[in-house]
Amino acid sequence: MKYSLLGLSRRNLALIASAAAVAATLCSASMGSGASQLSRHALRKPLPFPWNVVKVNVPGESNTEVTGINSLPVPEIVGDYVSSVTSGVSNYRSFYATVPSSGTSITSFEDASYPVTYKDKTTLHGTEMNAINSLSTSGVPVLVGVVSSPGDQNGNWAVVFNQGLWSLTNNPGTFKGTVGDGYLYGINNQDIAVGFHT
Repeated sequence: MKYSLLGLSRRNLALIASAAAVAATLCSASMGSGASQLSRHALRKPLPFPWNVVKVNVPGESNTEVTGINSLPVPEIVGDYVSSVTSGVSNYRSFYATVPSSGTSITSFEDASYPVTYKDKTTLHGTEMNAINSLSTSGVPVLVGVVSSPGDQNGNWAVVFNQGLWSLTNNPGTFKGTVGDGYLYGINNQDIAVGFHT
């Protein structure tokens, strides 16, 4: 059976209009009183956050970039910078450092660059560390990222830096002499890293 407004009597239309008016009044009253969950969230203003800006610039180098931070009470960061440019090709190096609890700049940086990269002057090369965990199973933070052309290898390799020891991995499915790219972008406190291979 189909219904339409044209088939309703004036009494029925008046009842519908009254019910709609009561519903609108209740909705309006609850929004004004703050009783509605939706209205409370919609009208809440964000609280100001006390930001502390810290300058991160590796002395004497250019293009310093911070790529990761952990959640220790005194946090540590990881990042990279351009150490040199040869024939228009940038050589990247990586670092990690402790964020000071006071002050506006970081003054001490620890090197986290893969020791030997192949100096192929036609491509980017060097180390870009992307993440640092809060507390590894060893008690020492572990860094992950990517190294381009490590040693005599070609391509980009996912890299882990753990207590001075380096681990490299690349796409296990490569064949016929081709080399894929491997990157790591994050690591958790259980030393599980994530990234991708191509």
